Amino acid sequence: MIEMSLINVKIKKLFCHQVIMTPMVIYFLAQRTKLNIL
Repeated sequence: MIEMSLINVKIKKLFCHQVIMTPMVIYFLAQRTKLNIL
């Protein structure tokens, strides 16, 4: 039971990290493509 809850916590942390990181990655890619177009 304890091991399962630890895994769930890790998944939640990973998911939160993804939610924060994905918009940043999209933003950086957008900036890069703007520079390439210019």
